[in-house]
Amino acid sequence: MKARLIVVVMSVLLAVASVGICDDAVVQGPSSSPDPRVGKLLKEAGLHYMVDETGDYMLQCEAVFSSNQAVHVWINSHTSKYSTLEMREIWSAAYRVSGRISPEDAENLLMRNGIIKIGSWQIEQYKDHYTVIFSIKCDATSQTAESLKEMIEFVALTSDGVAKQIANGKLLPPGL
Repeated sequence: MKARLIVVVMSVLLAVASVGICDDAVVQGPSSSPDPRVGKLLKEAGLHYMVDETGDYMLQCEAVFSSNQAVHVWINSHTSKYSTLEMREIWSAAYRVSGRISPEDAENLLMRNGIIKIGSWQIEQYKDHYTVIFSIKCDATSQTAESLKEMIEFVALTSDGVAKQIANGKLLPPGL
């Protein structure tokens, strides 16, 4: 019992201490120049891409589940850094709604986050609408062409699966 209390207290102290540590995290703003490391890996993987006006890479993947003709996946050129870590985001928008997302859909997305092994669902507001996005945040310095290709495929399939459910009228809880 005493050892358990010590572990709990140490965990709380570590959590409180880490709040101050994270103040050193740096998020680089969007740039208009593409990160050449990404372009090199995409070429090695044999993937076709475009670079958008902000310097991010955009790929069109075949839709597997939904009736969409393509699923768009973006790879951000800008990265976030903390100490020696450099993280990059790979993402795809599954759907967009005017106004707020329903509480039921928000709960279903949160339940999916608890099951999925890599990546997460997020909701971003843009002016008068909300966009539901699936993204993976990964190490920007140790990717291989194959691992990047697999992450792109995973993001596309996951986003497309939810897009299909929404097109069919209802986002189902995971596992249904």
